[in-house]
Amino acid sequence: WPDVIMIKEVGDPLTVAQYLGLDRKELSARTILSQGRQNTNYSIDIYACHPFFIQGMSTMTNGENTAFVPIREFLMSRNFPGYVGYKSDSEVFTHILHYMQNKLGLGMEMYKHIITPLKDEELGRHPDGKLLRNLKQSCRPLIIDGPNCVIGCLPDKSMFMVQDSKKLRPGVVGGRPGIFAFSSEMCGLDAAIPERDINLDDQPMRYETVIVRRERQEMEKWNQWDTLPHLR
Repeated sequence: WPDVIMIKEVGDPLTVAQYLGLDRKELSARTILSQGRQNTNYSIDIYACHPFFIQGMSTMTNGENTAFVPIREFLMSRNFPGYVGYKSDSEVFTHILHYMQNKLGLGMEMYKHIITPLKDEELGRHPDGKLLRNLKQSCRPLIIDGPNCVIGCLPDKSMFMVQDSKKLRPGVVGGRPGIFAFSSEMCGLDAAIPERDINLDDQPMRYETVIVRRERQEMEKWNQWDTLPHLR
């Protein structure tokens, strides 16, 4: 992945950015994922710094995945050399995405159905309930728990945001044609793109996925209650 640069440092985010000169005019990128925070759990480790990356996919998370251990054990049993590390409970979000697309051959519309599937009684009312029930049973070890807002990038450079099943973390997407920002806080979006129509900002709820394609022209929103697109 010669077009990808990953920088992980431990320290004050602003101090690190100033030291590395990340405000230099000659630096540019189609997509930037950046996070500055302290670990919710476990010791401070440079390899626990977000975002996480594997074969063109990257995610970062604001939250706490209390189902981390069983998910980690499942992924490590898949005999894929990239499913290692796990200094952060958030790294599994990247690897679940990779497993879903590269091993199961499923599209992004299925991500929420794997990490936060509908309840059994809800599946009974879904137009594709039978398929989704089988998927839920087959991928049960990958169901997350706890408050989580996940922001990620796909190999085609699309960006997305999803929430946990109870929407316990903030998250907002906004921008204008040509440039969009995904932020775990409204103030972050205001700082990144102050000149935008705030009426078009979107805060995805518990059933929703918001995605911006590589052309960066508009936001799309999917809902777990939608009919699956490949079955239409």
